[in-house]
Amino acid sequence: LLDNLENNVVQSEHYKFHWWPHTDHVAAFNVDRTDKPVKTSKSWFWDYLIGFHLLQFMYWLSTFLPSLVKYINRYHFSWLKSQPEEIIDEAEKIFTFDCLFAQYVNEWAIPREKTAYVMKRLKKWLDESGFFAHMPVEVRFVAKDDIYMSPAFGRDVCFIGIIMFRPYRKFVPHEDFWNFYEDLMFSVGGRPHWAKAHKLGSQALRKIYPNFDDFRNVCSKLDPGRLFVNDYLERTLFPPEKVMT
Repeated sequence: LLDNLENNVVQSEHYKFHWWPHTDHVAAFNVDRTDKPVKTSKSWFWDYLIGFHLLQFMYWLSTFLPSLVKYINRYHFSWLKSQPEEIIDEAEKIFTFDCLFAQYVNEWAIPREKTAYVMKRLKKWLDESGFFAHMPVEVRFVAKDDIYMSPAFGRDVCFIGIIMFRPYRKFVPHEDFWNFYEDLMFSVGGRPHWAKAHKLGSQALRKIYPNFDDFRNVCSKLDPGRLFVNDYLERTLFPPEKVMT
């Protein structure tokens, strides 16, 4: 798949793939507009009993025996994603989905040409580190735009998202995976998704967003009293002036 990535990306209007860590299993999604009638394949048994309740219970068990994760990932793919299927529905139902239970999520956008390199590095680290990662690693592609603080500003990008579920809202160790992932993404010029957890502050963000100060100036004009600034925005965009030197 990685060797033929460019052809895969351009053959559909929207293309993404999911990788099940600790396996060689990948599910590719080709999404195009159509006039065909609605066609769905929802199943309470497979989507909720197996894909939610059983999955959550098994990931909970894996908090006591982490090596179970690789078997959970393998069987999840075999049972739910190993067969081709066609789904036709309205756009908001195709592009959105219910995550069902609590999770830690991190997602960055990198230059599209770095996709294969980053995916191979992620796989190598997981193979060698002894860390057991939940599925899937989501890989999606977005065209460049001209929005000041968009992760896709000025370049075609690949968003790579990692996840660790929190079965029954239990804490699941993930810091080692997160630290390696963020360092890797930053090293190839990545930019974090604004709605996902990341550790970057304003000084690091200024280096990767060429219009960082222009955006701050617009915000200052439109919101001089900083009514819409919260703790997160103080860390990423509007820290105390002494930190900005």
